[in-house]
Amino acid sequence: MNKFECLMCKCRQSSHIHNRVRDNGDFSVVACKQCDLVQLFPSPLKTALESFYQNDTQAKEAHMPSDKERIWQKTKSDNLRRWHMLQPSLRNGDHILEIGSGYGSFLRAVQENKGDLNIQVTGHEISEPRRKVASAYAKVFSDLELRDLPHNVIFSHIVCYHVLEHVLDLEGFIENIRKFCKVNTKLIIEVPNVNDDMLRRCSAYSQFYWQSAHLTYWSVRTLELFLSRLGTQHIKISGVQRYGMDNHDHWLKTGKPQYACLASSGSITSKDRIYRQKLIDNLTCDTLYVECNLVAN
Repeated sequence: MNKFECLMCKCRQSSHIHNRVRDNGDFSVVACKQCDLVQLFPSPLKTALESFYQNDTQAKEAHMPSDKERIWQKTKSDNLRRWHMLQPSLRNGDHILEIGSGYGSFLRAVQENKGDLNIQVTGHEISEPRRKVASAYAKVFSDLELRDLPHNVIFSHIVCYHVLEHVLDLEGFIENIRKFCKVNTKLIIEVPNVNDDMLRRCSAYSQFYWQSAHLTYWSVRTLELFLSRLGTQHIKISGVQRYGMDNHDHWLKTGKPQYACLASSGSITSKDRIYRQKLIDNLTCDTLYVECNLVAN
């Protein structure tokens, strides 16, 4: 019989959150009684996770197109937003490492929008099908050892967009990337918010929300606790609302996902902007955005 052990604090006591995840009846969702981290139970085997990503299973379930330009159109809004959020902290000579580059949409956003800014961007992606697409925009490594990287390369910024929730060895993940840090590398983490207001408002959304690809589900509190334990500094957590009123209305009326492209900032109505901002202000938005400094070893 599987015994619970928290992926963050190693506590062995948990409380029940949800009976199953949408794509696999073998898993339930629990919360650690000590640190409150919500997580999958039991934790998947490492070999099962490797197969999941090599087969690009999550993208198929999310109806992701296979054509490079259609992928870009579907993901462009999100990744231009990420670029604009990161851009103010960039200086000439900076080097960005993106962990979990997927199909390379953020890499493309950087390359097409950096203008005269003299910066570099490098990617990392474990899924071979995704890595083949992403490699059109930058050098993309297949593992976090970055074995072919010149020894003198260190990164000013490390970004992880919707990656942390997929990580089995949380502490090992941070310690592995720490070796590529400068004295004060900026670490950016974006994750789904477990306090998403739609979990309360829509039972169908709640049934759909939990999935086997997401091993952990984060709140402001658990993110602060996790990053503080690892010695990161100047932690700042804010909210992002990726999906708007139309998406939420669709869920409430049909009980089904919309599978639509995210709206660009220029096409969001004033009413929708107010709606999103209220969720952000209450930190009941769908996404959390973390900025902190990761100190080198």
